Amino acid sequence: MLNVIAYAHLIPVIDGGIKVSTNPNNTKMKGADWKVQTVGPGRPCLEQWGQYTVAMATLERNGLLDDPDYINGMEDRAIVEAKENVFAFSSHLASMEVLQLISLVIAPSGISNVGQQTYHVKNGTMDVIRGNPFTERSFTQMQTAKGDKTDFVIYGTHKIAAEMRGQ
Repeated sequence: MLNVIAYAHLIPVIDGGIKVSTNPNNTKMKGADWKVQTVGPGRPCLEQWGQYTVAMATLERNGLLDDPDYINGMEDRAIVEAKENVFAFSSHLASMEVLQLISLVIAPSGISNVGQQTYHVKNGTMDVIRGNPFTERSFTQMQTAKGDKTDFVIYGTHKIAAEMRGQ
């Protein structure tokens, strides 16, 4: 859905997420990483960045990934005993997303695309990948700037919207 917004409607999307890894018995944190990227025309899409696969999106769309215990090991402990708190991680991710927005809007020194940035808590480093848009016929090329006339259907046709468009 975010790719459709970014490409078909020409609205850049700043995407980010956090992954925390623990030891096998989920008693200690091994590390945490968070990643942010901006997608839209002239940039790689979320699929090209590896943020999802069509197969996983299909499983999610069909409800096969519904699992209330999204934190690994949560089923072994009561929620009140879990003591998970990723506030500091979320704050840093949010600041990275704001910096992506600043780069997108004001382009310091003429640079508006800072690429995909991944921060690693374990060693305090950040990886930066400057992706190039794929040149093959991809979703992004086929749907760019089509707006509501895109032929890509995410969850089915909205009958009232289709009637208003005269379809």
